[in-house]
Amino acid sequence: MRSLIETLFLLKFLVNFLYEKNTCVITFFYHASTCVLIIMIKIEEMDENIKLDQQLEEKDYGGPVVFINVFNAKPQDVDKVLKAWAEDAAFFKQKPGLISTQLHRGIGESTVFVNYAIWESVAHMKQAVSDPAFRARLAHYPDGTVSRPHLFRKVAVPGICVEY
Repeated sequence: MRSLIETLFLLKFLVNFLYEKNTCVITFFYHASTCVLIIMIKIEEMDENIKLDQQLEEKDYGGPVVFINVFNAKPQDVDKVLKAWAEDAAFFKQKPGLISTQLHRGIGESTVFVNYAIWESVAHMKQAVSDPAFRARLAHYPDGTVSRPHLFRKVAVPGICVEY
């Protein structure tokens, strides 16, 4: 049987590994010689070439940025995902720099959601998502929820659309 120290060391290693890989949000607790590890939301990158964390470190040239997050939920968890997202949106509305946010759901019995949020700048969004209170909120999403976040900037295409 492992000692408490050995168990906590292994958990710390696992938590650090998963956090560095930005793959999921983890909560664990120890009570009465039992250690429980809870993995709540899986985070996958939308672009294999750059992670959201790297995007948040890019030089901020100013101007608005668009945050898009695609969620996949289990059918039985749709109401829980909607509740968690609404709480997150209310949290972010109180943060400086959020211009607007909108949630869309796939048509029919789809369990795919798209969150579209416009921030004044990369710096504003980075400040908001770096808040430890936000990271803790991610544990409110049901186990099995998959999130694919990415940050965008509007592109000008001559004759079609313009930059800000």
